[in-house]
Amino acid sequence: MTTQHAAYWTTADNGYEKTASAEMITTILRGLMEKHRFVVLMHKGYQSGNLVLVAVDTGGVAIDKPVDWPGTSKRVRVLFRDESNVWNYFTATVVQETKDTVKTEFPTELFRLQRRAYFRVSVPAGTTASFRRGERRYEGLVVSNLSVGGMLVCTPAAGVPKGLKEQVTIEEIELLIPDEEAEDGVLVLPVRKGVIVRAFADDNKEAVCFGVQFAPAAREEEQLLQYVRTSELDALRKGVAV
Repeated sequence: MTTQHAAYWTTADNGYEKTASAEMITTILRGLMEKHRFVVLMHKGYQSGNLVLVAVDTGGVAIDKPVDWPGTSKRVRVLFRDESNVWNYFTATVVQETKDTVKTEFPTELFRLQRRAYFRVSVPAGTTASFRRGERRYEGLVVSNLSVGGMLVCTPAAGVPKGLKEQVTIEEIELLIPDEEAEDGVLVLPVRKGVIVRAFADDNKEAVCFGVQFAPAAREEEQLLQYVRTSELDALRKGVAV
């Protein structure tokens, strides 16, 4: 991204940045169309498969019509990954439907997840981590957030386990994530090793928290990446207008 293009983007809420530049939005969407990159069309209770853009101009954006398009909502969200594999989306009103296309108004804003080396996602309530340090096994630390590169775990301030501090190496990490689709209702993500790079008191939670930097094996990194990307998409689904 050039410095000129960077000027078009401003920080938004919840880890996003946005642009209201019609020039930038047009450039991005026409690039998607010309390179036949896939987009996903969704509204509350519906998500399409992979589609392509058919036309982009100031009058609106025409999208290949899904075969199962319900047509029950005029307010939709269009999602896609850019060339850097980062999620983008815009929300707009459907202004026309034909046999082959769904046309929305031209978007006034385009959002994308901020470009971070490791995007952090929230995890379901009840997510915990266990790991080993030396001969001792630590269990049940609450995971606050997760990325491919690490996690933040917290424990009540009144009962901080001994031996946990900055620059300590931990091994045989297991993340236990509640998941109805997983075996026994728990998704287990293993990480061979990590280092505690930050320790601090969170007075609001009456807890002590530890920032852990992962050193995963290749397969472990792939599993983490898959989970984080799925969580990114779930985050984008939230707030889809009716």
